[in-house]
Amino acid sequence: IIKKMIDLRNILKALGQDNMITLPSIVVVGSQSSGKSSVLESIVGHEFLPKGSNMVTRRPLELTLVNCETEEDYAEFPNLGLGKIYDFKKVQKTLTDLNNAVPEKECISNSPIELYVYSKNVPDLSLVDLPGYIQITSKDQPEKLREKIIDLCDNYIKDKNIILAVSAADVDLANSEALKRSRAADPLGTRTIGVITKMDLVDPQSGYQILNNKSYPLPMGYIGVVCKPGTSASFETNYFKQNKVYADDSSVSVSSLRKKLIKTLEASMKDSLSSVNEAVLSELSDVKYQFKVLFNDREISPEGYVSTILAQFKSNLTSVASQFSKSSIRKMIRDRLERSLIEIIAQNYWFNPSIKALDKESASDPYWIRQVQIGSSSLAKSGIGKNCTIDLVNEMESQFSSLVNKEPFVHHSSTLSQMVQLVQKKLRNKL
Repeated sequence: IIKKMIDLRNILKALGQDNMITLPSIVVVGSQSSGKSSVLESIVGHEFLPKGSNMVTRRPLELTLVNCETEEDYAEFPNLGLGKIYDFKKVQKTLTDLNNAVPEKECISNSPIELYVYSKNVPDLSLVDLPGYIQITSKDQPEKLREKIIDLCDNYIKDKNIILAVSAADVDLANSEALKRSRAADPLGTRTIGVITKMDLVDPQSGYQILNNKSYPLPMGYIGVVCKPGTSASFETNYFKQNKVYADDSSVSVSSLRKKLIKTLEASMKDSLSSVNEAVLSELSDVKYQFKVLFNDREISPEGYVSTILAQFKSNLTSVASQFSKSSIRKMIRDRLERSLIEIIAQNYWFNPSIKALDKESASDPYWIRQVQIGSSSLAKSGIGKNCTIDLVNEMESQFSSLVNKEPFVHHSSTLSQMVQLVQKKLRNKL
């Protein structure tokens, strides 16, 4: 069901209707040193997130994992047009550059980065990685940075999203900002999964007590993981096997976390099916009404629909073409010529301080004849002919865009975009 719902979201996004429905995601929150990046990389199976001692995550990362039969894992940034990226070091470099592009005075941005990862080794999941919570700001950071991070995270952990609250085992849960903010957004804890990282830094008995915490209980429970950068998954497996207290415990390991995330997200999406169905039916009802208005409630085939809108488009295009008569084009050229002349006069005459000292002479005076010659030369060198052509092309593009950015093409964003690009290409080739 997760894959089908993600596909539905992608279809609606391609149609420009992605705001029609809201699907739940798994939102990962935690302090900067909690190890949440390592948890995400363990789920994906690749190191791809920015690294550094300073604040490296400055924008939300909306990460979609797609399980598919591919020979080699790859990633895509759908909004950047970079194609398939098989080298995850390049993914890391791209994410680092996108985060570093956020101005220093702002430190964080609400604008999300979209990333898809395709692999036969990942589950179908929709996740969001957010900037880590901080306790204090450094001298080169905005004073309100802590509040800005809290506001950004609160915006994502509200509503129906599942919260993955990441805390480190070697830090008292009473001081966990992730659990504190999660409890504020989800008081009953019905959407919150606790993840305890760095389990190898505490003795096994203490670790077991943390996972079965009675002071900060979560209905969905806690899962302990060991995600050491640069180590294989077998390190975690061996650690939990070697300590008998975890021997038969399903609340440890990244593998158990994956299973819990899949089960939880599936259940959440099933709960969303009713609202999604209502939204789709409502949209279909609106479309049917539009067809009724356009075609007088009569049946029409896809071919007939295309034929009708093309006939309407042809009529509208003829009307636009009539606006580019010889007299209209002459007026456009005259306006450009007048603007260019005023600019040249201002440059060579009005702003010349020595002009005031000259006596008023007749037009036959050599000085003024020279000035006219300079003006004529400047006008020719200014590229007046090319500028007039550019003005004409720009006006034609503007008129065409106005023509197609309304009924019925406004409902066919892909076709609209291709038409505009084709016209621009044809006109620019004539320059």
